[in-house]
Amino acid sequence: MQWNKGIEGSALDVAGHPGDPIRVLAGPGTGKSFALKRRVTRLLEEGTAPEEILALTFTRMAAKDLTADLISLGVAGCEEVRAGTLHSLCFSILNREQVLQLTGRNPRTMLKHEVKYLIRDLSRDIFGTIKNRETRLRRFEAAWAQLQHEEPGWPRTPLDQQFQDATISWLKFHKSMLVGEMITETLKYLRDNPMATERSAFHHILVDEYQDLNKAEQALIDLLADNATLTVIGDDDQSIYGFKYANPEGIIYFPTSHAGTHPLTLLECRRCPVSVVRVANTLISHNTVRVDKVLIERPQNGYGEFHILQWRTLTEEADGIARIIAARIRAETVKPEEVIVLVPRRLIAYPIRDALAANGLSVQLGFEDETLDPTAAQERYSLLNLLANPNDRVALRVLMGYCSQDGRVKSWNQLQAHCEVTGQPPWQALEELANGVLRLPHMGSMVNRFRVVQSEFATLNGINLNQFIASWIPMLLPAVADLHSLALEVLPSVVDINELYREIKTRISQPEIPDATGKVRVMSLHKSKGLTAKMVMVAGCVEGLIPYGIRDDDPEQLRKLEEFRRLFYVAITRTENTLILSGAIRFARSDALQMGAEFTGRGTIVRTIASRFNNELGASAPRSINGQDFIP
Repeated sequence: MQWNKGIEGSALDVAGHPGDPIRVLAGPGTGKSFALKRRVTRLLEEGTAPEEILALTFTRMAAKDLTADLISLGVAGCEEVRAGTLHSLCFSILNREQVLQLTGRNPRTMLKHEVKYLIRDLSRDIFGTIKNRETRLRRFEAAWAQLQHEEPGWPRTPLDQQFQDATISWLKFHKSMLVGEMITETLKYLRDNPMATERSAFHHILVDEYQDLNKAEQALIDLLADNATLTVIGDDDQSIYGFKYANPEGIIYFPTSHAGTHPLTLLECRRCPVSVVRVANTLISHNTVRVDKVLIERPQNGYGEFHILQWRTLTEEADGIARIIAARIRAETVKPEEVIVLVPRRLIAYPIRDALAANGLSVQLGFEDETLDPTAAQERYSLLNLLANPNDRVALRVLMGYCSQDGRVKSWNQLQAHCEVTGQPPWQALEELANGVLRLPHMGSMVNRFRVVQSEFATLNGINLNQFIASWIPMLLPAVADLHSLALEVLPSVVDINELYREIKTRISQPEIPDATGKVRVMSLHKSKGLTAKMVMVAGCVEGLIPYGIRDDDPEQLRKLEEFRRLFYVAITRTENTLILSGAIRFARSDALQMGAEFTGRGTIVRTIASRFNNELGASAPRSINGQDFIP
C-alpha cells in the first residue's frame, strides 16, 4: 500500500516531512506509533534499503508491534528494518565487536535483587549509607550525567572516581555487568572509535519515547546518527523515569542542541473522552518545566464517565473497587481485560486483588520483578542459576548472603580478597574452607551456609525435570508460588536444567506483556505506560502516596513533584471511556508509616487526606463522593 493512504493532518506531516532533524511532540493517544510506522513505510517505498533504517523503541514489545504492523501493511523489506530497544542494540554491538572481551568484562547482566549485594559489599565507611550508595550507583549507570547540561562519561569528583573503580572491580570479579553499562560501554566505544562501522551503518534513525532517555542515551544516539537523518518522537509531559536521570529537558531543548530542527506536533487525542482531556490539560498546566501546549479534544470520543470516590478504610476501598468492577462485568458494559486498576503501592494492590478474586474475577498483577520479590524466591532462583552455571559468582554471592541480616558482607569481602590474591575461584575456596584445608578468620557462618547449598546440590543433581521442580520449589511455600507457576509454565518447552534456567531468566528479565484475556489488570502507575483500557481506576489517591515523598519546597523536591504529576497525567490518560479516582481517608498507622502516606493522629488508626492532584484537575472535574454511595 502507499505510505500516505488513509492518513491526514498532523500525522501526514510527521510521516512525510523531508527535513532533518525532526522533533515530534506527541501527546497521549495522539497516534504517534501510527505516524512513526507510516514514516518508515515512506522511507522503504522511496527506495531506502531496510537495513539502513534503525527504529528504536522503549520496549521490545513495541518493536515487535512495529514490525508486525509493517508486515500487515504489505511493506516490502520491512522484516529487515532494525527495530528494537537501545539496550538490545548495544548488546549486539558490544558482542559483535568483542569490546567486552577486550576490556575484561562479561555480558552477564544482573537482576535487581542481585544488585543489592553489590551495593552492600561496597564500603560503608567510604561511600556512606545504603541509600547513598544506591544513588551513586544510579549516577554511575547514567555515566555520571544527572542533568541535561552535563556531559556523560566521566566521574565528577574524586569520590565518584573511587566509587566507579570499586564498582567495576566488584563487577569484574563477579564476571557481571549492570544493565545500564550496556549504554555506557557502547557510548565509550563509539566515542573513542570514530572509524567504528556502527557510526555510519544507518541512514535513517527514528527514536520513540525520546523523553525517557537520559543524557548518556541521547549522546549515544547522536553518535549513531553521525551520517543519518534523525527523527525523535515523544512528550515532555510523559517523562516519568527521573530515577535513571531521564529528564524532560532532553526533548524540550532538542532543537537547541540539534541545529536546524523541524518541530512538529501531534496533539489531537484520539483515545480519551472529552472529560479526561480537559482535566489532563488542567493538571499538567501546573508544571513549569514543559513546552506550553494543549491536548486537543476530539468530540467523536464522547464526554466519557469520570468519578472521584473516597472510602473510610483501605479494606472498604478494595472491596468497593472490586464490587464496582464486578457489577459492570456482569452487566456486560466492560470485559475483564478492558479494566486496569493502577496503584502507587503493592500494599494497596494486594487487598484489591483478593477482593476481585472474592468476586469471582481473575486478576493479573503487574509490578517490576514481582516473581522474585520475596527473598525466598530470590534464593531458589539463585540456586537454579548456580546449578545451571556452576561458575556464576553472582548467584553464589546471593546464596552465601541468604538468611543473614547483613548479607555476610565482611565474610564475602574477605573471601573475595583471598581469591583475588590467589586466583582461586570462590566456590573452590569455600570447598576448602568447608573441608578444613583452608582457614580464614570469621568464616563460620558462611561455611555453614555453603554446606547447606552443597547438600542441595547433591540432592538436585541428576534427577528428571519434574522431580527437580518438585524438590527445588515445594508447592506449599506461598513466597515462591509465582516462581513455581513460572517453572511449570515453561516446563513443556525445555529439556534440561540449563534450558529451564535460561527460559525462566528470560521471562523475568525481559518480560512481555502477558495475555490479559479474561483478567482484570492491577499494576503500578509506571507499568501503565503504553497501555489503553476502556475503564481505568486509580486507587490510593492519598497525599504522600500520590505524590510520594514530597516534604518541602527545595528545587529537587519540586522536580520530583513535577515528575509525579506527569506520572499521574500518564495514568489518567490511559482510559478510552471511564476514569475513577479512589482513596481512603483512614489507614492503620503501621500501613501509613510503611507506605509513606501523610497522616494526622496518634492512635493505631490515623487520618489521611486526598491527593493534592485531585484539586489540580480543575473546575470541570466531578466532586468527590462517598464510595459506598456509588456501589450499584
